[in-house]
Amino acid sequence: MPGGEPRNASQRNTRRAAPIAFRIAPIWRAGDQVRWKGRAGVFRRDVGDGEHAEVVIGERVYRVRVSELGVVDWLYGQFGHGNERVRQNHAHWLTAQGRTPAMG
Repeated sequence: MPGGEPRNASQRNTRRAAPIAFRIAPIWRAGDQVRWKGRAGVFRRDVGDGEHAEVVIGERVYRVRVSELGVVDWLYGQFGHGNERVRQNHAHWLTAQGRTPAMG
């Protein structure tokens, strides 16, 4: 306590609130490679309700929740945290170093 007085019994075992965890969602653009339920697809468009998007997998268009989408990334693994610009920059850097970027 600020004045040095002891706490009341009801104040002794209080806990601070848990810190709020923030999740930063990627901004998807048409043509971005995405992963949904373990399947790779292409982001088509945001539906506009702030929750759903259209994803093309094979020849079908699926309406899915944006929160369920993951990044398909050959550089960082199946569910990596990179994006197309990261891959392009990495490939450019490898080329500048005289190495051939491995696509796959």
